[in-house]
Amino acid sequence: MSSAASATPPTPKPCTWQQLPEEIRKTVGLFRRGVADAVIDLSPYTTDALVSELLRLNVPLVMCGQPNPNTARCCCLAYVYSDDVAGGRLAGTHFQEIGATRIDALLGPENNPANTERLAGLIEIIGTPKYIGYGGWDEKTGYLLVQKATENASIDGIFCGNYRIVRGAIRYLQQQGRDVPGDIKVIGYDDHPPAANFDPPITTIQQDFCKQGAVAVRQAIKMINGERGKNRAHTQTSSTRLRRRENPRSSPLRQDNY
Repeated sequence: MSSAASATPPTPKPCTWQQLPEEIRKTVGLFRRGVADAVIDLSPYTTDALVSELLRLNVPLVMCGQPNPNTARCCCLAYVYSDDVAGGRLAGTHFQEIGATRIDALLGPENNPANTERLAGLIEIIGTPKYIGYGGWDEKTGYLLVQKATENASIDGIFCGNYRIVRGAIRYLQQQGRDVPGDIKVIGYDDHPPAANFDPPITTIQQDFCKQGAVAVRQAIKMINGERGKNRAHTQTSSTRLRRRENPRSSPLRQDNY
């Protein structure tokens, strides 16, 4: 981006790096030579070492995701992410609407702030789930956690932290002959493109990643142009929506009002 980025479209340059010390040193060297005016980080939970180096260089940095509690906050750092509390409320409200009253929650890492807020929103509406399980963001997590969840034969709803957890949970339920969504209603999160092809169709909480990307670019340009306040990190959240898919013939979007 040039110094006139506010008047002309920015030119994004995709860059990948690894957590290896040598790779981090190489990447930091590039930014010292001025290859970019700002950085938009799409993986805020995996690049702490690099983030620290960029902040030392005062490189404007926008993180797409919830703040990591271990990352220092300063005026050259901004966050853009979805309102996960509202997303949890949407899931809880929908469980009520479809008559599910005995809910379990299968989530990603316990210390992940997105998990904490999604669960908090869910609890606001339905109370504490019968079972709360934590693991990774992968299918294996869903497959293993749902086995513990279904030890309580009376459950009729499961909230999953992302679409991969949903996939693993449904695979196990189908192997056990459980009817989804007949016996157990399942709600996922993220609504990445693969979620639209689930069999059976699954309702998910949708994040608008395209909008988040646009907001991140605008924040980066403001930081380059010095339009940000000093001595504090800036945070901007975007709305979540419920993508209903219980009925394949109808999948309306409903935006949260929280």
